[in-house]
Amino acid sequence: MELLLKNVDPKDFTLLYDLAQRLGIQVEAKDDYDPEFVAKILKSKQQATEGKVTVISVEDLWK
Repeated sequence: MELLLKNVDPKDFTLLYDLAQRLGIQVEAKDDYDPEFVAKILKSKQQATEGKVTVISVEDLWK
């Protein structure tokens, strides 16, 4: 029997993982995202946090 959980909050995953281990259930965590894509997104997020962004007003959007 298989059970697939999607969009599990990381803190909840830890709880579910610990529970499964105690019950003797095999747990396999998969991350389907391409590592290069993830690195690119994390870099962009860091740049945004540092304020390294370009802001375009709505009026200038279609010029």
